[in-house]
Amino acid sequence: MTKKIVLACAIGSMGFLSTFGFSTKYILKLNKSMSAIAGAKALQNGGEYLPHLDMVIMDSKNFSPIAALSGGNQAVTRVEVERIHPAPQAVANEELESEEENSELTWGLNAIKAPEAWKSHARGDGVKVFVLDTGIDRDHPDLKDNFVKGEDFVSFFGAIPFFNLSTELSTAWMDAGKQNKVAYDYFDDIGHGTHVAGTIAAVENKEGVIGVAPEAKIYAARVCGFFGCPTTAIVRAINWAIENNADVMNLSLGSQSSSELEKQALEAAHKAGITVIAASGNDHENFPKSISYPARFESTISVGATMPNNERAPFSQHSDDLDIVAPGFAVNSSIPVGTGRDTSFSLSANNQTIELIATLMHLSGLAEDSIDQPIVHVGDGLKDDIEELENIAGNVWLVSNLKSSLADKVTIAEKNGASALIVYNDRNELFIDSVGFQASIPVLGIPQGLGEQIIAILDTDLELNGIVSVVRTNHEYNHGTSMAAPHVAGVAALLKGVNPDLEPDDIRKILKNTAKPLTNEDKNTEFGAGLVDAARAVNVAKVHQKNNFNNGFTKTQKPSFGNFAALSNSFSIPKSINIR
Repeated sequence: MTKKIVLACAIGSMGFLSTFGFSTKYILKLNKSMSAIAGAKALQNGGEYLPHLDMVIMDSKNFSPIAALSGGNQAVTRVEVERIHPAPQAVANEELESEEENSELTWGLNAIKAPEAWKSHARGDGVKVFVLDTGIDRDHPDLKDNFVKGEDFVSFFGAIPFFNLSTELSTAWMDAGKQNKVAYDYFDDIGHGTHVAGTIAAVENKEGVIGVAPEAKIYAARVCGFFGCPTTAIVRAINWAIENNADVMNLSLGSQSSSELEKQALEAAHKAGITVIAASGNDHENFPKSISYPARFESTISVGATMPNNERAPFSQHSDDLDIVAPGFAVNSSIPVGTGRDTSFSLSANNQTIELIATLMHLSGLAEDSIDQPIVHVGDGLKDDIEELENIAGNVWLVSNLKSSLADKVTIAEKNGASALIVYNDRNELFIDSVGFQASIPVLGIPQGLGEQIIAILDTDLELNGIVSVVRTNHEYNHGTSMAAPHVAGVAALLKGVNPDLEPDDIRKILKNTAKPLTNEDKNTEFGAGLVDAARAVNVAKVHQKNNFNNGFTKTQKPSFGNFAALSNSFSIPKSINIR
């Protein structure tokens, strides 16, 4: 009998890596009966053996995929070239009002009834949650007491010290590294993994936010760098999780690209008793009827995102494969210390002050001592505009976004002594852009209508001051299914904490059967089984006996739907929101 051997390639991966001087990496699936011998041989040739997956990672410098599949080789059953999921990072930023600020209990915790579950002595005590993401700030006040161990699986891939990246947040994270005296390679230089970890297991310390499972233990695997999340890093981290007896694994990452060996690695994690949670994806506009990988794999519990009014978040991907939904809009959580920005913009006149909506431009400067200076309209912020004005140094400049780049406007404003720069859009929506370099002054954006109103007030000769504050914070509001998934991972930790005998299939079914339905059955692809309900799930988990549920994957199981009441709409959208 001829044994089927497969060589699978991801088009473009090899070219992408070689562009930056990297050798191509491969994942080899080994015949289980020959795994140990083949693994030992791979180690001798510079490879890395993953014994819990029967896989090997090899480098093109000392490996030929054709040679591996030739000569009747029965040890290797499949070879895949490394694939790259896009790096999870911010794609938008908004400044809006909030009634939730300075509150440990986020709207998401209340929506999933986590505080009610805590009253049942369910807090995830000792449950091992592995966060496969961009790393972690292990010294964050919200996380340090629950952090156990971290590991870097992409040290060669997109680390800040290696590349001089002109990304929006690179300067902030390098500053964080200096402040925190980073001496570990799994430090979160993007900010995503720290946010996810906080949603899962931030401690209750009266200072920051509380995680869904505030007594769970966090293990951080850095599998994503600035250039993406290589499948080689992901399978290595999965092997590490199995080796360390993980209970729950969170994957707030993915793409539309499927990897068979990533799928097999997650199946191995499932068989090892790990409940795997994955985000459904944020690209609903381009993929309105499908979810991303690895969330689409049957071994994972796929999670979509909801808004405070229980509507589907507009970016949240969904399909028949979606299992459940959780809060994924305006989620407040931890980020590396000092890398967040809390921004405020107000107008003051006649002893009255009004706070306004504004966006903070990427790479804006700080204003930790609040700026309170007269506003002056400087046209389009060009040199010709400045020549027509007098005594504008030290003032808050208001300019349009037209006729030159934001970088040029900031350069001119800095050279001419502006204390802050406010840029109004040429359409009536929030203006969002990057300065392109680290600015020394605060740079904010406002909608066209607001800019025109300010100009109209200035034309009346009323003395109008702009008050601007931009200070460092340790927390940030984010949108995304990346933020929804850790809510469910936290609930899974609560279930495992009250009943350690639960298997991944048990947890999946408890979560789905106790979820709060959010729509009628013919539209259930938007919400899966519904909104995760921590309190109901914990109550069922406490009395659950082994084999109460059928074994096996249940991605396509249709939930039953009943009457439900919508959550209150009395929620104000918070400041500084990113979509991830």
